[in-house]
Amino acid sequence: MSAKTTCGKHADAQKNRTPFLYPIQLEKVTGGSKQFYTWSAMPRAPKLSKVNGYWRTKAGDESGVYFGKVGEVPFKEANREFRKYLATLAVDRKRITLPQLSVAEICENHLAWVESHRSPSLFRQRRSILNYWCNHIVQTHNGRRLPGNAQQIGRLRATVITRPYVEQHIEHRAANPSRHTVTTPPAFAPG
Repeated sequence: MSAKTTCGKHADAQKNRTPFLYPIQLEKVTGGSKQFYTWSAMPRAPKLSKVNGYWRTKAGDESGVYFGKVGEVPFKEANREFRKYLATLAVDRKRITLPQLSVAEICENHLAWVESHRSPSLFRQRRSILNYWCNHIVQTHNGRRLPGNAQQIGRLRATVITRPYVEQHIEHRAANPSRHTVTTPPAFAPG
């Protein structure tokens, strides 16, 4: 099966694919009024290879990381350095931590950015949505008591918030819509 796309918008993404990526599943892509399927790619394991007389890998950097000339550095030594390099990538990935801000502080920072970089109408919309989110009281979800039960989400640390919090909030908003929410009259509901 070919990995051709029919939409010009996605042609650039198709050109940037490397031949080292294996297609593993079909993804539905919408381009304008057309819908089509394209292969999504699975990342490959990092490898040490010979490129133009040098030991090189693309792991961690698309432009490549070099480990010496093939004639001067034996494979065993280049491979040892390559393994050390991969270990530093793993350590760097583990070192990344989320900021220890509350949800309300993150929302406040986001709103300050939106107010200065986006339109007033978008700012009002985001302020309304985030106000409902930050003032939502945490309750039990699917029979589980979530951390921070009976507290406002805005008072919790952002690192605590997980998918069940979002699902609980969405269920609450669906059951208790805002008076500003537009609902479809029953006569026009899709059936």
